[in-house]
Amino acid sequence: MLQRLDGGELKKVQQFINGLNATNKKKIPAPPKCEKISPEKDLSQHAITPSNLLSVGLQHVGFDPRRQASASRVLNVERFIAFYGAPPEALAPLFRDVRNMFKEEKVTCRDLLLTCNWLKGYDSMHVLEGRWGNCEDYMRPRIKQCQRMMQALRREKMKFGESNAQVVANVDTVSFMVQEFRQDPSSDCFDPKTKSPGVKYETCVGTDEPGKQVWLRGPFLAGKSSDITIFRGGDDDTAIADRDQDALYFQMPEGKHFAGDTSYVGEPERVIVTMPEMDKRDIKWLGRLKARGETLHSRLKNFRVLGTRFRHGNGTKDKLKLHQMATESVCLIVLYDCENGRPLFEQ
Repeated sequence: MLQRLDGGELKKVQQFINGLNATNKKKIPAPPKCEKISPEKDLSQHAITPSNLLSVGLQHVGFDPRRQASASRVLNVERFIAFYGAPPEALAPLFRDVRNMFKEEKVTCRDLLLTCNWLKGYDSMHVLEGRWGNCEDYMRPRIKQCQRMMQALRREKMKFGESNAQVVANVDTVSFMVQEFRQDPSSDCFDPKTKSPGVKYETCVGTDEPGKQVWLRGPFLAGKSSDITIFRGGDDDTAIADRDQDALYFQMPEGKHFAGDTSYVGEPERVIVTMPEMDKRDIKWLGRLKARGETLHSRLKNFRVLGTRFRHGNGTKDKLKLHQMATESVCLIVLYDCENGRPLFEQ
């Protein structure tokens, strides 16, 4: 076909083809650059901000700066929560407080992120080895060390505050599954809720806003003590002077009351339970308080270390000690989460 064209027409076709080639050779614009913060270099105390922690935390679990830049911040925060259990707005102040409390330990943000990742996913060490690039001999002691620090901070931070309310908190217990105590087999550890071995903790959620956890006590063998026995620090046959003085019965603020379910009907002077003769408004309000407690328990079980069967510990005492350490660490994370934008109950 080109052979039929004269010289002038052939020249025009050649110019058109050359124009197409020049257009194809134009450079495709590069994606926007994302500020890269090296995950290997520890963040300074002043550099522990939500944005920096978000970037570093996602890099540790496989999202490089280019992938982060191609996604919205909302999606990146969702990814962060999926691996660490709470948004960077909650973990940034938590990490700063831990490092302020234990300055001599010189704990790194990387170790704290590793610990949160373990609590959230409860993966085996072989899985963490591939994700974090360290052997289990490196990770195990650091995870335990960070949990001990978080446990100490939880005991310092989680307290009953001054409240003008007459009912200061909702009280309840939550059960978690554990592997069988083979060195000390007993029906005391049988949890009727899961039909398997378990432990329980006593929790309180404050009535002041924003609603957050203000009390934690445990662990107790799930089948050994009822909720009201844990609250009292002993059973009906135990004299008040001989009961456990660390029980909530002796720690509750003077002149205040708690809200609870029918398990606490035996303590009407201290715990208010829903009764049929109550006003509908009061019944609804008490139901709202109890819903906060259930929301807290759901938040705790979102961390697989508590939501699945706990497998660590060589004996009964060691298993209970490790489970308590993990539970208090998770409660601290959820506490900071409630204080930094994600309360238990939307108003």
